[in-house]
Amino acid sequence: MVLPEGRTLASTAGEKIVFSGPAGSAPPPVGSPNFVYGAPTRTVNGFAVAVGGSGLVLLNNGTVVSQVSLPPSYTSAAASRTHVFVSTTDAFVTMDADAQLELQKFEWVGGGTSPPAIGPDGRVYAIASDILFIFPPPLKVSKPTPLAPGAVLQKNPGGQ
Repeated sequence: MVLPEGRTLASTAGEKIVFSGPAGSAPPPVGSPNFVYGAPTRTVNGFAVAVGGSGLVLLNNGTVVSQVSLPPSYTSAAASRTHVFVSTTDAFVTMDADAQLELQKFEWVGGGTSPPAIGPDGRVYAIASDILFIFPPPLKVSKPTPLAPGAVLQKNPGGQ
């Protein structure tokens, strides 16, 4: 994942999330008890979400902001302007835009190996046990969530 300031954020298929980018500006690696496997995902507010073996880690400017306990996941989350979607082994979880509050959980088996995808109309697609699940678009949010300090909102016409 590339951050707005040009740094790259990556997981190491283990317990570290590393930054690289313009010389001398990368923060040190962030350790996580989470065992992150998929690439981090950027939220609308500029945070980075990394999902792994024991839940979700939320990062801002190289610092862990919060951690949420979830069933294991071996893939990246998907983020829209209003929600973060996580495919875990035991459930499909919908979280708020900041990935700090669980909003809905759809229990299943055999998930967590394919990342969710958000269609142009807001429908969310996820796979578990070789079955494609299609979830309706989330309800509209009447009040936008404020941006994280230093984050830049980029418009994406027609997309979530």
